[in-house]
Amino acid sequence: MNWTLNRSKRQLPAPRDARPTATLGAMAVVGGIVGVSILGGGESWGQAETTLTGGFASAVQTAAAPGAALRFAPTPPPPLPRTLPQGVLQYEPLIMEAAASVGLDPLALAALVSVECPSGNAGCTSPGIGAMGLTQFMPGTAAAVAQRSGLPCLAQAYDPETSLRCGAFHFVELLRQCADLWAPGLEGPALACAGSGYNAGPGTIGAFKAAIRSGVPVREAARYSETQRWVTLFLDVWEGAGRH
Repeated sequence: MNWTLNRSKRQLPAPRDARPTATLGAMAVVGGIVGVSILGGGESWGQAETTLTGGFASAVQTAAAPGAALRFAPTPPPPLPRTLPQGVLQYEPLIMEAAASVGLDPLALAALVSVECPSGNAGCTSPGIGAMGLTQFMPGTAAAVAQRSGLPCLAQAYDPETSLRCGAFHFVELLRQCADLWAPGLEGPALACAGSGYNAGPGTIGAFKAAIRSGVPVREAARYSETQRWVTLFLDVWEGAGRH
C-alpha cells in the first residue's frame, strides 16, 4: 500500500482539532469478523477527565494548529474487506467519510465498529451501562468529545454518521497519546494502546505504555481484564489480516 501525505477533501463539517501529527504516520486496520460487542467508547472518560492535570488534554490541544489540515492516508483508500460483518459494511460510505475527516484509515474505524457494534444496529445500547450507538460512547465521553470536536456526539449519539465521526475523532486523539509505540510495519502496540484508552478511558494509557516497556505482552498490558479482551479482539482483526 502506498502512503502519501494528502490534504483531505472535507465534505462534512470539520471536527475542530483531530489533526494527527506526522508521528502517527500510516496506521491502518484491516478488518475481520469479530462476533461480540463489549463495553467500549472510553466509558471511564467522564471520571478520568476530571483527574487529568495536563497529560491528555494538553496533548490534544497542542497536536496541531487550526488551518489547512494535512492527513496521512493510503492512496487510494482501499475498499473495506468483505470479511467484515455485514452490519458494519452497510456503513462503508459513512465510514470512509468519517475516517477521512480526521485522517484515519477507514479500515481502522471499521475494525473499531466491528468490536463495538458488529450488528450495525444504529440503536446499539449496552444494557445497564448506557454506551450508545455504533461506536458505543458513554454519555460523559460523548459530551467531552462533543466539546472538543464541535460534533453533536451526545445530542445525536444514535445517528450513524455522527457516531462514526465522533468515534473516529476520539480514536485519533488516543492514537496521538500512543504514537511513541508506533513503528512502520509494527503498528499493533500503538493501536492496542489506543484501544485500551478507548475502552477503559485515556487515564489508563500511561499504565498501558509502562507495562509494554517493562516487557508485558501487548494483549496483557491493559489494566482491566475487560480491556484486555477488547485489545485481544482488536488485535485478532489486525493480525488476522496479516498485519503486525
